[in-house]
Amino acid sequence: MLSEVVSRIVSAVEPERIVLFGSQAEGTAGEDSDLDILVVMRSDLPRSRRAVA
Repeated sequence: MLSEVVSRIVSAVEPERIVLFGSQAEGTAGEDSDLDILVVMRSDLPRSRRAVA
């Protein structure tokens, strides 16, 4: 599942980096756990103009 999600993200937006965190990254995920993913994009905007969500 993770590799499919990463492939879809890479083909859609060509990110600079994809970071997995949370229970999946820590190896403590249960069968109902979700994926916590941070997608880092390249940007020419100055740091002060970038939105954080």
